Amino acid sequence: MGVPITIDTVNIVRTGVGYTPNSATASCPASVIGVGFDGFDCGLNLVVTNSQPGLVNAPGSVNIGTARLAERALIAFNTSPKGDGNSLNDYTLTVNFNVNGTPLSFIGNATNFVGGTPAFGDARLIAACTDPNQTTYPQCVNDTAQDFRIAFTGAQNLMIGTDQVGFSLRPLEFFNNLSAINVVLDTTVATQAVPEPSSLALLGAGITALSLMRRRRR
Repeated sequence: MGVPITIDTVNIVRTGVGYTPNSATASCPASVIGVGFDGFDCGLNLVVTNSQPGLVNAPGSVNIGTARLAERALIAFNTSPKGDGNSLNDYTLTVNFNVNGTPLSFIGNATNFVGGTPAFGDARLIAACTDPNQTTYPQCVNDTAQDFRIAFTGAQNLMIGTDQVGFSLRPLEFFNNLSAINVVLDTTVATQAVPEPSSLALLGAGITALSLMRRRRR
């Protein structure tokens, strides 16, 4: 039987400066917010959603949200004109949630980003990036190779009753722009040993006998 826990108040936040803004601005019109087809669109379009699992059992795995790389092609760092960002440090992601009312927070850091020249205005590249089988242009998101990856900080533990419950987030790995991937939280359980009543009785008897022996020696 698992350990019942309640997971709620999930909030996945794009904390890096390299992401496209959540709302339209004068320099980033509404038409490209969350769509971003060519890596020339105000920043990386990572569209995230939150889920609220509620009551679940540990150990196990639970989806706490989704993430979608809504891009057709990623522009390389320091490419002119500036596109999706300057370095991996621009793509942090923070995942917050409560477990039985206790807040936990995980920081995600980009570990892989494959970019190239912008597809904007390049009809050949735009056409190639719609083919999921092409391998000529690595910056095309809808191909067979991994385009973007975020790894999260290590496991965190909470004591729930006599059980130590561990929490960790799987890396987010993006291979296409067609569908969202799940943000998966894995849980483990290490049950703490509780002495049986008979063991406690023997321990008490031993302590009593030891006390009597000391008194007799005196």
